[in-house]
Order: sequence, then C-alpha cells, then structure tokens
Amino acid sequence: MEGEVPLRLLPVLLGSAVAPLLFFSLRAQGLPAPLALLGGSLWAFLPQALLQDTEFRMYPLAALLVAAALLGAKRRSFPLWAGATALALWTHYLAGAVALSLGLPFGRRALLPPLAFLPWVPALLGQVGRVHQVAYWNGEPASRLKEVLALFWEVPDPLFLPLGALFWGLALLGLLLERQALLPFVLAVGLLFALGFQPISPRYLPVLLPVLVYGAGVAAWRLRLPGAVLLLALNLSWWALLPWTALMRLATSWPGLLP
Repeated sequence: MEGEVPLRLLPVLLGSAVAPLLFFSLRAQGLPAPLALLGGSLWAFLPQALLQDTEFRMYPLAALLVAAALLGAKRRSFPLWAGATALALWTHYLAGAVALSLGLPFGRRALLPPLAFLPWVPALLGQVGRVHQVAYWNGEPASRLKEVLALFWEVPDPLFLPLGALFWGLALLGLLLERQALLPFVLAVGLLFALGFQPISPRYLPVLLPVLVYGAGVAAWRLRLPGAVLLLALNLSWWALLPWTALMRLATSWPGLLP
C-alpha cells in the first residue's frame, strides 16, 4: 500500500474498535442485545467520530482507551479499567480525565492509575495557563459550542443541529439516570477548564463521545420503545447524511481536493 492509505488505516481500525466496546458496555449494564447493538452502532455514524477516525492523530486511540475504561468500569474489571486509564493519561489529558471519572466503583484503588502519569506532571504544570496562547485554533468555548452541539467540524449544516440536540439530550438523560455517573464526568471536564485548557472543541469530541453514546443507549433502554425508535432514527438520519458529511469535511479542511 502506498500514499495515505497505510497512514489512515490505523486510526480507522482503532476508531472502528470503539463500537464493539460500547456494545459490550451496554450489555454489561443490562441492555438486551438488539438495543445494545443499536446503541453501539451510533459510533459508526456519528459525524465527528467518522471525521476524526480518518485522521492520523491521537484522538481515535484516546476514544478507544476511554471506551475500554468504560467497559472495565461496567464489568467491575479493575485491571482493564486501570490499564486503559493509565494509557489514556499518556495519550490525551481529556481522555485521562474522563477515564479517571469512571473509576468511582473501585474506591481507593482508583488512585493507582494516576501514578503512571507522574513523569508528565512537570509538562502539565508548564502548560497550565498558557494553552490558549499555544493552541489558539481552539478558540473560546462560546465560539465552538454550536459546532460541539451539532457534533460537526466547522460551520455545521442546519440539518445536523436537531440531530445533535437529540443525541445530547439522550446522552445527558442517560448519564443522569445513572445517578452519580454524570457528576464525575462534568468534574473531569471542569478540571481542565480550571487548569486553563479548552475542552469544548470539535476536535476533542471523540474523546467524550464513548461516554455520551453509552448514556444515549441507557436513556433509550429506560424509555423503552420510544427510546429504541429515537436511536434508530438517529442512526438512519446520520447514515442518510453521510454524503454531506464527506463533502463538508473536504470543503472545510481540504478545499484543494474538491473538483
């Protein structure tokens, strides 16, 4: 293989592996197989997941490690959760924070994975407070919020906004129904804000999406038939919009590739 294909194949494979991990996490929560499959398949059509899974960056790996940590937490497997969390901490700050937030079921043992991050603490402290100057392309939270809610990169098409709102509604409802599951998730993102980072950015969405997809699946389960219908509608709608996803990605990131 020559050209871009070998470079893009690895992130595609890493990103594709997230869907089965989400399926098994939903099954561990008690969802029937058909509904868990419907929930896990959201990853295959989420616009932002599709876009980032074709780029040779750390985001597909970070999302995979978050999904693995989620599965470890739901199965009460400390080795799986701890290993995935330690690797997530070395891969991306947000991935590590989100993976750590899933470790409440393990009590004091949840303090062990951060020990693997100790060599990076000086680098983290050196970046605190000046990230906005270095990563200026992330912009301010308010300027990126619409794109984050639409789950898309750069000026989102209006068609994506209601679908994004539906997904966020299901995801947050599911996490709220998990009782304490939403609080550590919010604290993890809030901690990065407190340190001067900007976690609200479309490029960071894949790191958050495994937990959000899981929440959407849980919400659909609690809503019974209406929830299953909403999940199916999301999958079919994003599938139907795949041509727009590809075209808008080319138009906003690589305009030179357009005919």
